[in-house]
Amino acid sequence: METFKIQGKLVEVSERQSGTSRQTGNPWVRQDFVVETEKDGRKNRYAMKAIGQIVDMVGQVQPGSECEVEFRIDSRLYNGRWYTELICERLEGDLPF
Repeated sequence: METFKIQGKLVEVSERQSGTSRQTGNPWVRQDFVVETEKDGRKNRYAMKAIGQIVDMVGQVQPGSECEVEFRIDSRLYNGRWYTELICERLEGDLPF
């Protein structure tokens, strides 16, 4: 599995979501967040998804702080349309830049 890294500012964190899988009966937890990068005066925002134990990492980084995110890209076909998600594998905050 190939991963990518970006450094930027954590600008938004959604509420933690949890539930139980209908298929397996196992509990799940997820949390979405947004990281903003800037290069040559142009800002880019990346919406990421944290799943399982990675959600705890999101809770340790304060919005507005600098961070580094390692993530993978996952695409899937649903009802004839392709959807792409950025899935967080690692998040570290308060990096010196």
